[in-house]
Amino acid sequence: MNSRKTFALIDLSAYRQNLVYLSGKASPAKLMVVVKADAYGHGAVELSKVAQESGVDRLAVAFLEEGIKIRQSGISLPILVLNYVEKKEIPTAKEFSLTLSLSSFAQLEDIIGLNKQLPDFQLVVDTGMRRLGLEWEESIELYNSAVRKGINITGAYTHFATADEKGSGFVLEQREAFGRFLQGLGQRRNRHFETHISNSAGTIYFDNSDFSYVRAGIATYGLQPSKETDENLKPVLSWVSCVSFVKRIRTGYSVSYGRTFVADRDMLVATIPVAMPMDTIDCSLIEDMLSFRARDAKCWAGFVWINSLSTYLTLRSLSRLVMKL
Repeated sequence: MNSRKTFALIDLSAYRQNLVYLSGKASPAKLMVVVKADAYGHGAVELSKVAQESGVDRLAVAFLEEGIKIRQSGISLPILVLNYVEKKEIPTAKEFSLTLSLSSFAQLEDIIGLNKQLPDFQLVVDTGMRRLGLEWEESIELYNSAVRKGINITGAYTHFATADEKGSGFVLEQREAFGRFLQGLGQRRNRHFETHISNSAGTIYFDNSDFSYVRAGIATYGLQPSKETDENLKPVLSWVSCVSFVKRIRTGYSVSYGRTFVADRDMLVATIPVAMPMDTIDCSLIEDMLSFRARDAKCWAGFVWINSLSTYLTLRSLSRLVMKL
């Protein structure tokens, strides 16, 4: 039952179009689709199946359990787990054929102390994001130590911090640091060694021909990865709701908790049952994440003022409706 008549619609055709577009932008690098956090709320299992059918080469998730859920759904694509995995859970990754990330000497000691069959690993190199991984010089040492211990390192990656900023010099610094790491490995890495550096913004704006993969996340869902607008990206999610109540308020009337909005003239307000409680909603979230582009639209705590009404409407159609006022 959905008595609110409020739901999200996922457009699989738009998702497929985004995958094709991003694959073309990445080429000759291949596309690794990031489906962490339940594919950013779009449904990881369902979209992973579409990605596999569309010829995507690899998936990436944040946590071990995300990869397990996708694998249990019948997906056979290689899956990279980006986050740290605790020592006792490492054998589980092998059981489900998941590739883990190696980011420190302490983690390496945990791995070699297991005395069990191990999964493959990829090395995380910190070139400026400052989350996981060691800097490039230490990463070379970590790679050498892991290989000497018999760990199968199938690739290495880093992550841009400012790829969404046009003309960022820090992108070049990070790319150069990762290049020095790869040069430091020299012939010790085989021709199948996988490398990747670009996120969604890097996939669209940079040449990735020197790398094996790109890691595209939000762009695959049609969200803009930077302030630059790429019209080729098709939004995958639409938020659909209905107007549950309409009333006219007078000049000086306040709306909802905290009286954060006071009407400067007589107007109609409409209640949309989209939040919990239903009259509490962050309209900046709507605007940023769901293409609610009417910058001057009047939206406070779940209320939107309108001059006409339809039974069902998406937030995009609602924004157009409001802009007509």
